[in-house]
Amino acid sequence: KKGLSPLLKDIVTDARLEAEAAESQLHEIVECLRQGNHLGALGEFSGLEDRIQYVRVVLMRAARLSTAKPSERKL
Repeated sequence: KKGLSPLLKDIVTDARLEAEAAESQLHEIVECLRQGNHLGALGEFSGLEDRIQYVRVVLMRAARLSTAKPSERKL
């Protein structure tokens, strides 16, 4: 997180929390599949793609902002 503003650090922390939630969701999907509950597994996918996309966007943006020259930093 070196070079990130306090606001961006908070956003990256939020992305970590979303990633942890996605991890938990994926665990539930695996458990449903182990139990042969394909419909339950499908239901657990609700919102998972959005979480993963959010984390990806935050990480890409944080990487760009942390490596850019100060004059190039734009949100």
